[in-house]
Amino acid sequence: MSNLLNLPNDQEILLQGLAIIIGLPIVVIGLGELTEQCKRHKNPLAQILNATRNLLLPPLSLWLVMAHFFDVPKDSLALRIIGSLSGLLVV
Repeated sequence: MSNLLNLPNDQEILLQGLAIIIGLPIVVIGLGELTEQCKRHKNPLAQILNATRNLLLPPLSLWLVMAHFFDVPKDSLALRIIGSLSGLLVV
């Protein structure tokens, strides 16, 4: 991965970790709010947003953390299972 801000590797990983720690809850809360607004207006998009928040984000975030921060090889069985599960949920 390219070092865009010319930071040492440890600082870059720390910033990426903070982005996930702060960004993922914000995305989950935002999707929850959008879902509630869609439900109030009887918009069919509410089901898709709810499924995305509850079914798709957890395995995708787990895959990202395992692959990027724990350096699990991309062809490992665990990451392949999580990737397949995410693909099934998208379909």
